[in-house]
Amino acid sequence: MINVADYAPKFVLPPFQHQLVGVERLVNHDYFGLLDEMGLGKSAQVINSACILNAEKQIDVVLIVSPASVRG
Repeated sequence: MINVADYAPKFVLPPFQHQLVGVERLVNHDYFGLLDEMGLGKSAQVINSACILNAEKQIDVVLIVSPASVRG
């Protein structure tokens, strides 16, 4: 089980509590639906989760598909 709190200081933006819960569930469960409301940081949670899983050598490639409106 991965402890997300160890990685939280490395996140680019400080996460809210609900985002930490989402990241924890994403990295510690093989199947998990992230069903937060619009604007609550689902993209950030997925990116942070992917960074943690990469650091843990559990993944090496990520494809994130999102609408053009959420790109920087």
